[in-house]
Amino acid sequence: MKQKWKRYSASFLALLLCVTLLASTAFAAGGALGADRNGTPYTYVIGYMYSGSSQTVNTREIFTSPNNYDIWLCPVCGRDPLGNSQGTALAADLYMPCYGYDIAATGGEMSIRYALVRHRHNNGQLSNDRVYIPVNVPMYAGCYYGYDLTGPSGVQASAPTGWQRDSAVVRFSGGTDTGTSLPDWSAAPGDYGSGIHHYEYSVNGGAWTGCPVGDPTVTITAGGETTVTARVVDGAGNASGQTATAKVFIDPASPNVPSITLSTEQWTNTSVTATVKDNGDAHSGVARTEYSLDGGSWTTYSGMLSIADHGKHTVSARAIDNVGRISGTASKTALVDKVAPVISKVEQQPNSGHTEMTLAVTATDADSGVKGYAVTTEEKAPALDSFTADAPKVDHNGVYYIWAADTAGNISAAAKVDVTALDIVPPVVVKVETQRTWDAEENWAKVTAQDDNSGVVAIGWEHAEKDMGSRHAPDPITWVDSTAEAAFIFTENGSYNAYARDLAGNVSEAYPFIIDHIDKHSPVIDSVEWDKGWSQSKTVTVKAHDTESGLGQYAVTRTADRPAGWQDSNVFANITENGTYYLWAKDNVQRVSADADADDGTGAPVPGPEEIVIDTIDRSKPVMDDILHSAADNAPAGLFGYPHFNEVDRPELLAHDLADEGWTDSGIKAIYYQFAADEDSLKADWLTYDELDKPAMREVCPSRFRGQ
Repeated sequence: MKQKWKRYSASFLALLLCVTLLASTAFAAGGALGADRNGTPYTYVIGYMYSGSSQTVNTREIFTSPNNYDIWLCPVCGRDPLGNSQGTALAADLYMPCYGYDIAATGGEMSIRYALVRHRHNNGQLSNDRVYIPVNVPMYAGCYYGYDLTGPSGVQASAPTGWQRDSAVVRFSGGTDTGTSLPDWSAAPGDYGSGIHHYEYSVNGGAWTGCPVGDPTVTITAGGETTVTARVVDGAGNASGQTATAKVFIDPASPNVPSITLSTEQWTNTSVTATVKDNGDAHSGVARTEYSLDGGSWTTYSGMLSIADHGKHTVSARAIDNVGRISGTASKTALVDKVAPVISKVEQQPNSGHTEMTLAVTATDADSGVKGYAVTTEEKAPALDSFTADAPKVDHNGVYYIWAADTAGNISAAAKVDVTALDIVPPVVVKVETQRTWDAEENWAKVTAQDDNSGVVAIGWEHAEKDMGSRHAPDPITWVDSTAEAAFIFTENGSYNAYARDLAGNVSEAYPFIIDHIDKHSPVIDSVEWDKGWSQSKTVTVKAHDTESGLGQYAVTRTADRPAGWQDSNVFANITENGTYYLWAKDNVQRVSADADADDGTGAPVPGPEEIVIDTIDRSKPVMDDILHSAADNAPAGLFGYPHFNEVDRPELLAHDLADEGWTDSGIKAIYYQFAADEDSLKADWLTYDELDKPAMREVCPSRFRGQ
């Protein structure tokens, strides 16, 4: 037995090297996944052990149980190896069944080490048995082994071509592992294939995922393009360096909803065109667009649609992608109205003044609706832009045609209306009365008017002189509210026109009238006349004129103060004192010639009252100084007052004229005399001294003589 141990000691060393090497190469290659994608743990074979009941048996046994062989115990450890993990443990997922046969192990060398290995049955189930494998100790005769250092190859991946609707299955196949034939019991230790264990895949360069042995596929559902890379793994955990790649294309979403463009989305009385545009698809692309009209069958869209029939039409559109997915539905409504509105009634509604007539129209339109109305004076449909939503209005009597238009542009037949209730006749100014008495500031005028229709509402006036030259523009009409007559105050003489306006706004013809009894000018004194010679009194005559109200009264004053008393006559008699006099004239509106605003008709202001100076009034009597008798005469001396003359006497009469205060003397003009027997006998007539016939006086009987 010792010889057998020695003979196989070298073989077991190779096994140890195999275990160590495989642990560092196969797993470093990435094949040693812990579990497949379903969570089932993986175990890998790193070698095979063969045994037989005798050296004559040349069969390979697949262990379905610990069989009838005793598990090789570990006498060196002195413990039950089934419940003790002492020793050098290999990876938990390594498989290396090792069974003794026909031997009841009774010992071994003290340096033997043991590794705990699980047993994997051919049915894929992992046993609960734990077996210690001696390390660095030759195996017993009849127990042979091998190891797997070479990765497999030849993996293939297949997938459907083109875009898929929901998912695509990528299937893995193929793969070979070198040395798949197991050696017989007498073979020497070596590198033997452990066989294909499972497949692994990576999605878009991600982590490797294992496939269960019975299902070497992966299902891809992610939208878009996906790259799947596959490799194969042998029973020792070696992953193939060779890989296979497959691309899959999944379209999980419907196309975008297409858009519909109508030539107009408003009501129209012409055809509506519809254009459908697809808005793309994120994956497989749009295969076609379809449309449906008014809920009808779906038809492939190939070009612009034209909708001409009357009514509301629903245009629907959808897109279908290259995997048959259908987008949502877009819809637009085309509105075609080819039926004109109908006017059923037109009511005439005058305003309060009968100046305007509203034509209230009743019209209907079943489709696009009535947009507005228009009125014409002839039976010819107006342009569409002349229709408004407001009821038509007219301001003159006559025949009119009423039209209605709908929103689509259809125009109704005309409704004929005869308007007769409007007031188109202007009022009449009947008369104008003016003030016939003179006034210094203003005059009135009373205007009477009438209207037989809507009635007078205002009366007014304006200046008749329309062309005012460059001074200013013509005056506008001044109106006051009135129903029959109105009185106006004027401050200027002139020509005027009167007007009346009725409720309908009609204005009468001009009615001319004149304001001519406003006296704004004071009278003017033209001259003052009086006797310039000497006299005991004067008579002064005032000559004046007034072109408007006429001269009224006159006055004469000794000062320039306005007179308190006036007389009707322009003659002032019996003025007996010399001095300065002021003459005044007043017209019939009490304007005075000396007023500051008086003028002489030329526009020049009058400077004040007329002033005159009288200086030829002599109111004192002359004085007889003496009668000087001639030397040859014999008139008695001292008898001048009543002189007695002799028959012959040539007296010389002496006299002087003395002025009173404030007066001037006029001087001796004449001396009067007469002869009489006494004073009582004096006659009315006197003789002047210049006429004295002195010789005759001598012949006269002595009589009394009185000088004047």
